[in-house]
Amino acid sequence: MASSPGDDTRHRCAVLVGAVGAGKSSVGNALCSDGSEPSGPPFRSRRSASGVTTACACAPCLPPGLGGAVVSSASERWWVVDTPGLCDGDDARAPEHLLRAIEACAGPRGEDGSVNPTGGVDVFLLVFNATGRVSSGDLEAIETLKQRFGAARFLERTVTVFTHADVLEAEGGEEDPSSSYLRDAPPALASLLRAAGGGEPVFADVRGRGVRSEMRSDEKEEETKHTKARVRFLEALARAVRRVDETARTSSLRSASGDPNETRVVAADVAAATAARLPKIGLKAARRLRQEEKRKNQRTRDRDGPRENTETSSSTDWLGDAWAWISNVVAPPPDAATDENS
Repeated sequence: MASSPGDDTRHRCAVLVGAVGAGKSSVGNALCSDGSEPSGPPFRSRRSASGVTTACACAPCLPPGLGGAVVSSASERWWVVDTPGLCDGDDARAPEHLLRAIEACAGPRGEDGSVNPTGGVDVFLLVFNATGRVSSGDLEAIETLKQRFGAARFLERTVTVFTHADVLEAEGGEEDPSSSYLRDAPPALASLLRAAGGGEPVFADVRGRGVRSEMRSDEKEEETKHTKARVRFLEALARAVRRVDETARTSSLRSASGDPNETRVVAADVAAATAARLPKIGLKAARRLRQEEKRKNQRTRDRDGPRENTETSSSTDWLGDAWAWISNVVAPPPDAATDENS
C-alpha cells in the first residue's frame, strides 16, 4: 500500500489461516480491537457447530504494531486478513474458490477479489485450537497452502499460534502447559513447527478486553488477569514476527517478482507456485490414464486369454512420465486445476 507523499509509514499485512473453529477470528479481534468500539470487534467470532467466517475480511490493527505490540522501530501500519476455515476435522478438502480467495490475499486490493490493502503478505498466522488434537485434515490442508504459495516461502513467513492457552494452564498444574501439550506432537506437526520462520509456537489467551468502571471489584480483578495474558500473547507474537522478518532478510530465497528487495509473499510468488505445479499435475493425469488402460487390458486378457507379450510395458512407464512432463511444460492442459483437485 503506497504511503502519501512525505509519509514513510510501511504498510504490512498478517493473514490468519487454519481450520474451522481454530480461533482465527478471535486472534484477529485481539489484534484489531480493545473492546471499546461501539460497533464491536471487526471479525465475527462465536462458538458454533460450523464455520462462522464465510469470506475473507480485512481490518487495521490497533496501533502501534500488532494490537499495540511494536514489531519494528520503523513506522508501520499493520492490517489483518481473516479467512474462512480451510477444513473441518479430518476432511482436508478445501473448496477451490476458498483456496483462490486466500491466494488473492497476496495481491493488490480488488485484484481477483483481494481484500488486502498492502499488496503482499508479511506473515501467515497459522492458527490451531489447543483444546483439541491437530488432525490429519489440518496438516493436509496446510500442505495444500504450501503448494499454493510455494512451500519454502510460505514456511519462512509463518508463525504458529495455539488458541485457548488459558485451558492448557488450568489443566497443566505446575508444568509449562505449552511443553506438555507439544510433547507428544505427531511427527508431521513437529516438523511443521520446526520449519516455521517464527520459531516456537505462540500460545494465545485473548479473553482480556480491559477493565471498565462499571465492573465489580472481583470482576475487575479477573479482567486484569485476562488483560495481562492478552498483552503477553501480543508481545510474544511481535517477537515471533521479528524472527520471521530476520529469517526472510537473511534467506537465500528470492521473490518471483524480480524485485531483490521484496521479502513478502506477493502475487508473483503465487503465480510461480502455480506454474511449478503444472508438470506434476500432468504427470498425475498421465499416470492415472495409463493405470486405467492397464486395468482395462488386464480385464480383456482375463476374459479372452493372453494375446500378446506385455512384459516390457512396465519398462516404458518412465518414457510416458517424461513425455507427459515435456508436453505439459510446452502446453499445460486446460483442465489442470480439475486434475489437481480430483
